[in-house]
Amino acid sequence: MTTHDTPDTEARPGPSIGIGTRGTSLRPIPKAGSTDPGADPFITLSPSGGPIRTYLAEIHVGDLGSGLSVALMMEPNQYDEARPGSPAEAGNNEQIARNWAAGFAATRLAGGHGLASLEALGVPAGVPEGSAPHHPPVAYCKKTGRYAIPVCPETLGPLEICRDEALLRRCGLPSYRDTLARFLYSPAAVRPGRPVTFYTYSLARFETGPEATLRRRGELYRDLLPRVREGVASPPADHPCFACEHRDGCYPAGSTLEAPIPAEEQLFPLAYYDFHYLPRTPLLLACDEAAAVLGGSSIRETLDMREMRRELASEPQGQHLTAALSPPNQQFFFEGDRTGLFVLECLYLKLTAISRVLQGLLNLQRNAGRPHLGLSPTRLRAAYRAEASHLPARWSVDLQLTDAVSTAPLASLDRERVPDEPIVWAIPQPRVEPFLPSGMLKPQIQTLSMRVETRKLDSRTEGPKTILELDARLVSESFAPTEHGRHDLIRVVASSSTGRVVFGGRMRESSPGGFRFIGRSAGLDADAARRVQEHLDGSVVEVVIARAFGAPSDLVALGRLFLRFLFWNDRRDAAKLEPARLDRVAARLAEALGVRMADTVTLR
Repeated sequence: MTTHDTPDTEARPGPSIGIGTRGTSLRPIPKAGSTDPGADPFITLSPSGGPIRTYLAEIHVGDLGSGLSVALMMEPNQYDEARPGSPAEAGNNEQIARNWAAGFAATRLAGGHGLASLEALGVPAGVPEGSAPHHPPVAYCKKTGRYAIPVCPETLGPLEICRDEALLRRCGLPSYRDTLARFLYSPAAVRPGRPVTFYTYSLARFETGPEATLRRRGELYRDLLPRVREGVASPPADHPCFACEHRDGCYPAGSTLEAPIPAEEQLFPLAYYDFHYLPRTPLLLACDEAAAVLGGSSIRETLDMREMRRELASEPQGQHLTAALSPPNQQFFFEGDRTGLFVLECLYLKLTAISRVLQGLLNLQRNAGRPHLGLSPTRLRAAYRAEASHLPARWSVDLQLTDAVSTAPLASLDRERVPDEPIVWAIPQPRVEPFLPSGMLKPQIQTLSMRVETRKLDSRTEGPKTILELDARLVSESFAPTEHGRHDLIRVVASSSTGRVVFGGRMRESSPGGFRFIGRSAGLDADAARRVQEHLDGSVVEVVIARAFGAPSDLVALGRLFLRFLFWNDRRDAAKLEPARLDRVAARLAEALGVRMADTVTLR
């Protein structure tokens, strides 16, 4: 996405992150009074260390704020690796890119009904099919509040992630395609016989060769010192340091490239690398906060217990939320009732909130063909939407899924995909989340050698290629049917004189010792297709069975989430329950269990 200022007669291709004096920009909202030089200066709506960062941002037109807020989801500067011994697959950058593309498409198709919708003003026009909004690296100056697009110190041109596998291999750096390592460079600065300079946010050790120079984190800003101090005829339009009134203090005279400079502390790497992002409607309440609020907790006490929320309280969005969910506004129909109606009202509100999430899961699968297998409290948030003035305020708390990015096809099955092959979904991120059942962390794949009993093998032409359509029974004494069956993806890999031939499809009728398979091949040359037709029947092939989901989500994770939301409440409110009522509950439980009250522990 181009972010440089353009003449008034030209239209911007879409909003930028921070940068933009004539067009639309999304600017994360800074925390009030943030002074820690190493801390994130912006109000976050997501826990730290996850696979997605979410900031509360405001839409600006030129340099004027619009008052419209947006939740800005974006890639982190660094992904956590899978823990040692974890069953989870290691992720890679291409898989992450597919996650964002699929999540963007799914949110477009299913957002708004239990799933947080896109904020249209923040979405650039013309996002290519199979991609997601993408943006250059962005730095934020804590001193001036300006944003900068980092540039190559040598060419003053743009920096981008190096995806040139041959260049990375030659320089002794990890692959972009097969790992989570990322390195910034300038293609224009690559010249024969000279070392290529790379920049990385990672502090890991890399054994680079003589053809590479590796610089880290703030050294990217440090390397600009000579160009900023000497001045240039045409300074980059999106890097304000070149014309800033503070540049002598941030880039002091006499500094060397080996020692830190003040600019490194002032320039916060909002996005160290070029990154994918997704602007969605803001949901200010976390899942546990929404559960507490719907259960009768005080909104002020609930937010004051969390440092992140005290930061939000200084912003208009947070102040509006707190005011709406506080007296003198009516909060419930039966608040203060002692006959049990208030408890039933809270239960009804929580069940209604969960039903909206279920609707979001159904819409995600129905409209986008995408189950959500990453359910956890961090992927649910709530907003206050005063749509019905006759209802109490807590009836307008709307719980939604926030994230359709966090499920993706199995990387191990994605390399030899057959066109139109069914998709298998699994947990893609390298971060192991303790909320998820352990079985979800490991792809459910079984590989067997099976004999082909062909029922029908037809061919058809698609352009210059021939497609084979196979209907066969696959037989093996090792095969035992499971309850999955009809949702499972089957990949049949046959060997021929011309190489491997891959069929992709679904399992049909199954029984002990075999099952029926119907699928199609990838495009083949006419001669190769003929040879397969002649020799496939009776041959032994490699069969990969991948367990697929036919449900909108994993029921174990959904059940855990439901129980947590149902029973979670603010601990301070628990102390307000009447001791006499707790004693009556304990007595009823003891009677039902056949034990004496003297043997029970008091619930006070």
